[in-house]
Amino acid sequence: MPRMLKMWIYSSIFSAMVAGMWWGITKFYEPKGTSSQTPITVTAEELTTAYASDPVAANKTYGNKLVEITGIVGVGTLNNDGYSLLLNGYIYDVDCEFIDDTEILNVSLLIPGDEVTIIGKVVGVSLVYIMINNCTLKNVR
Repeated sequence: MPRMLKMWIYSSIFSAMVAGMWWGITKFYEPKGTSSQTPITVTAEELTTAYASDPVAANKTYGNKLVEITGIVGVGTLNNDGYSLLLNGYIYDVDCEFIDDTEILNVSLLIPGDEVTIIGKVVGVSLVYIMINNCTLKNVR
């Protein structure tokens, strides 16, 4: 095979891989404010009770949807991906993941017992948590 043809094929494959990675990253870390969804308003107790009683129905209602969730702060931890803030729930706790540096600074100042309202996208349920990604802090009471 001629050398120029090989270089063209390799550069095409490399370009396609880079474009695919960029698409995947931008889909996972969707910038705030670009979603046209109206958030579903729910409390942490209501969300966790729904997942505890019927996970399949709850996932149809809340899964991969934007929610505005109000709850009581349990504990917060800094991890490799950002900041994880737990809201107290019924059987499950709600794990809200923050990745924006300004948001991380704001939520790191919260103390257990604060009542907060957070907007984020429900990922689903694990063994002990209901996961919410791309969170923003709306207000603290």
